[in-house]
Amino acid sequence: MADSHNFNRALFSVWKAQVWANQSIVNERPSTSFALDTIFSRFRYVDELNRTFDRYIEPLVGILRDPLTMCDNMVKFAGRFESTESWVQAKRYLVHDFETINSLPTNSKLILMDLGASTYHGWGISPDAVGAKWFVERFKSNTHVAFDRIFSFEFVEHSPTDIFRNLPKELWSRYMYFNVPVSPDPAQSSHPWSILLQIAKPDDYVIVKLDIDTPAVERSLVRQLLDNSSYSDIVDEFFFEHHVNTASMHHYWGLRDDSARLSHSYQLFEQLRELGIRAHSWP
Repeated sequence: MADSHNFNRALFSVWKAQVWANQSIVNERPSTSFALDTIFSRFRYVDELNRTFDRYIEPLVGILRDPLTMCDNMVKFAGRFESTESWVQAKRYLVHDFETINSLPTNSKLILMDLGASTYHGWGISPDAVGAKWFVERFKSNTHVAFDRIFSFEFVEHSPTDIFRNLPKELWSRYMYFNVPVSPDPAQSSHPWSILLQIAKPDDYVIVKLDIDTPAVERSLVRQLLDNSSYSDIVDEFFFEHHVNTASMHHYWGLRDDSARLSHSYQLFEQLRELGIRAHSWP
């Protein structure tokens, strides 16, 4: 990032992602522009007629977070954020595929499974720790398709008042909240992939967010996605905070385990994308 060319690429990538997501707060357009193929990765689809078409997705670079925020020298250039963001957990760099969602067949459902959900509005007064509301509002402002089902799992105990406070009326028939931990054991009722197999059809669009701050369980669930095509075939988009041993995140994660390094994150997200899952690093 000390190189001006790379710095300008980072500025451009964040700005373009904000524009694509129709965010309410967008930084000023950078003075330098770049060809999109030199900045973003491409996610390639093949339809029933064997025609191919591409959708952009954020590249696997840096520590897989907002490129303008996780270096002390860069914070002064970070620019503007959404009201639910701060520099350390910014999500403005994420590139969604709203076009595909908007072209779903009429009988398809849009399903969200939020693993590590907190409550609908997030964790208490912290604007960083978002709940399902972030997904509902982000996709509502960019698609004409509303979430048909929302499954939220949270280990920390919450009262019914906390869980359903200010839940929009239109979501009461679609929102299911399980105040139990998810299990990596397919024999258990709270195994997320088994639940999805029961309720999702091939034409549905399934979005999963995994951030339960329990690396052993997270890794087991992701391993199952990689190893079992029955699971990976039903997940279309995956947001995952992969906790690894990397210096920039020691203050937040405290991990010093060399069995999980940043290089493993690159391999993991690449493998998930190769399976057809739009895999994003969740901050």
